[in-house]
Amino acid sequence: MSTIGTLVRVEYILKAAVPIIPLAILLSAVVLFVFSKTSKEREKFKKISYIIFGIGIAFLTVGFLLSAGVTMILDNSNPAEKISTPPTLSDCEKKQDISDKYFCFATVARLKNDISLCENIPDVSQKDGCYFDVAVKDWDNYPVPIPEQNPAICEKIQNQTTENICEAILTKDSAKCASLQDNDISALCYADVGIARQDLSICDKAQGTSGIFKWTCYARVGVYKNDPSICQQINNPTYEPMFGGSCYEGIAEATKNLDLCEDSPGNKDICYYLARP
Repeated sequence: MSTIGTLVRVEYILKAAVPIIPLAILLSAVVLFVFSKTSKEREKFKKISYIIFGIGIAFLTVGFLLSAGVTMILDNSNPAEKISTPPTLSDCEKKQDISDKYFCFATVARLKNDISLCENIPDVSQKDGCYFDVAVKDWDNYPVPIPEQNPAICEKIQNQTTENICEAILTKDSAKCASLQDNDISALCYADVGIARQDLSICDKAQGTSGIFKWTCYARVGVYKNDPSICQQINNPTYEPMFGGSCYEGIAEATKNLDLCEDSPGNKDICYYLARP
């Protein structure tokens, strides 16, 4: 097991054990009092209870300090490099690079579920991308299925292919993917509909030229269903570390099951970090 994995397990044990100590102290004092029948026995048990109480306080203090120390180490060695603060409109306005600024607007629009914010993007292609992301909520960045959206939102998209994929996802209709001529675009469509319906049989249609969309679909469905057996089915040597790993990571994070990280073909440190209690 890696250092991160060991530290996470220690943190888990400490956080679980430390709150129990005061209860054990109280219980021991009660037991000693109950079994004290004479004044001599009470005096004897009184001394013993003080000793037990002192040991308990020592364990409580040491446990708390160890827990805080381990937590601090893990917080400062974040292997996942997660962005803790989402961007705001003010952040977007400050960006000098035009592409970064437009991407920022699209991100804020998606996070706020506010399609009107896409109007800040004059470039048609990037504006279409913003509409699409708000409509389908950008699957890869969401650990749970998106809320239902009105398919009419897709009509704002000017690119016909993107609009068709948007409608296929929101109506969960894989038949709409069959009309797409490009093999990879069709595969992308099937993958997104497979995710929307959490249906591996639709994921299997997302072949494309490389198979990447199929395994993306499997990974997301596995996370949505909290089903590690789906992660095990991602057996393509090229994509297993990436998508098999993300599948196990997502489930481990949702269930706080550290044991799943041992089965992950991806970065186990990231998995352990995400699964922290």
